[in-house]
Amino acid sequence: MKLLLIIVVCLLLNGCYGAGVGVFSSKTVLTDQTSYLTKDDLLRRHGTPTKIEKIAETEEVYFYNNGLGWTGVMPYIAVFFPVPVPLMIPTRNNWDEYHLIGDRVQSKKSQITQISGCFWGYAPENEGTMRYKWTGKCD
Repeated sequence: MKLLLIIVVCLLLNGCYGAGVGVFSSKTVLTDQTSYLTKDDLLRRHGTPTKIEKIAETEEVYFYNNGLGWTGVMPYIAVFFPVPVPLMIPTRNNWDEYHLIGDRVQSKKSQITQISGCFWGYAPENEGTMRYKWTGKCD
């Protein structure tokens, strides 16, 4: 019992402790602000597309594969520094899709991995002070 009490006191005195969870999921993002890109700029920046789909005589869609997309949760506990426990698996591919009309990129649609989560604990207010406070944050 005495040893348990000593361990708990040491954990509480080390400066930072808490718990949290991060959730990894997919998100599709549409961007219309790419009309300044030409087809040559796109090929120079990203290389040869994974797939090209021709919609009309002057309209094409370029697809680029951006690797695996992960889904799952990552619970963690913080005792001075966070210790993550990843519980994630790859469930899809992340990609970019560029819509071209003529020689100009009109829009970009992307599927990305989004991370959101919460943390609750006792930590310094900021790095420049030694004042501590209870904090909770969710994104």
